[in-house]
Parts: sequence; structure tokens; C-alpha cells
Amino acid sequence: MKRTRVFALLTLLIGMNIFASNLNNIDKIVEAINITKDVELKIVLVEELDKQLQGMNKKEFYEALNLINKKLILLETEEEKNNI
Repeated sequence: MKRTRVFALLTLLIGMNIFASNLNNIDKIVEAINITKDVELKIVLVEELDKQLQGMNKKEFYEALNLINKKLILLETEEEKNNI
């Protein structure tokens, strides 16, 4: 079942419009990372995000990092929650 979800999501990512902007692809991947609860799927999505970032020029790269910093929901450990 997990493999089916991974392949379905990868197919969706690959099927994105080739002519869409890189930032739009980054935004979609970040949204998918935020939505999914499956750890294995998150790992696959983070790897895809890394591949997208590697192919960018300097200006797009910094814009993408800014987008990721704004939208990506980070997991907090119980220790971090207790320290706040």
C-alpha cells in the first residue's frame, strides 16, 4: 500500500507541467511534504525537493529557500516543545 502511494505521488510530480516555473514545483512538493503522514513518502519527497533545488540558478535557489522556510512545517521533538 505504501509503495502504491509513493508511486502515485511520484507520478503526479513527474506529470507536472514541464513548462511550469521551478518555484511552482517547489511549492507543490513542500505542500505534499506537509500533508503526508507517511515517513517513507516524506523521505522520497525531500529527495525530490533536493533534486529540484540542485538544478536552479543562484537567484531561483534563494527564492526557493525563502519559500521553503515560509511554508515547510517542521516537526518538533517533545524536548523542544517542553523548552518553549
